[in-house]
Amino acid sequence: MYTEEKQAADFVLDADETVLWAEHRTPRWDVEKITVACAMAIACLLLVLFVRAAGVFYGLIVLGGSLWLLHSMRQRESRTLYLLTDKRALIVEDPFWGSRPVAVSVTLQPQLIASCKRRANGRVDYLFVKYTKGYSRPKEGFVNISSSAELEKHLASLGLSLPTAGESRDLTEIPRPTPIGNLFVYYLFPLDILSRMVAHADYVRWWMYLLSVSVVVGILLELRCLIRLRRQKFHIFTPNPRN
Repeated sequence: MYTEEKQAADFVLDADETVLWAEHRTPRWDVEKITVACAMAIACLLLVLFVRAAGVFYGLIVLGGSLWLLHSMRQRESRTLYLLTDKRALIVEDPFWGSRPVAVSVTLQPQLIASCKRRANGRVDYLFVKYTKGYSRPKEGFVNISSSAELEKHLASLGLSLPTAGESRDLTEIPRPTPIGNLFVYYLFPLDILSRMVAHADYVRWWMYLLSVSVVVGILLELRCLIRLRRQKFHIFTPNPRN
């Protein structure tokens, strides 16, 4: 049972661990994809309006690249694998753009499922994870599940209850660094803005230089994290990280 899924998650499964339920993630529009789509539309519009004759050409390049990015994001989501074993809830992701295989691992406990959202199309979101490092901190779990009846049967057999209406439960916090994203969002992009401000405001140069130094230190720390992650064949993120 679940032979293909076990092979995909071989790097994270223990020898004595039994897979009770598995399902691949079904892609859907979410905040991340909508943000990319909006940024794509704005970039194309600005290029067409302000770059004149060449704007259409550059706009088409941006449009093509953005569509390819959206397609890549959906393809990666479709290869994300959800697993419930007799020990853990697992989210297993495929490598992306030269990255390493990733698994998010949470040990089972009675109130693991922090929230349960049932959709009109019959699919259900079971959220139980919150990332505490990186440029984005989304809520995560078993999302857009179609075999909810089978999953809930196994959850009940393992002693895991679903939250009742109005009940508040804490998400399991997992440190998950994203050094590449941090380099751009937190450091490289602000550094570019700072350099422009320094060039046009002599009276604030002294503290801008200090802030620039802190940005450079941040970049060095992120590069150290990136090198450490690149040395590993795979990454398993848990509340008490193994890597």
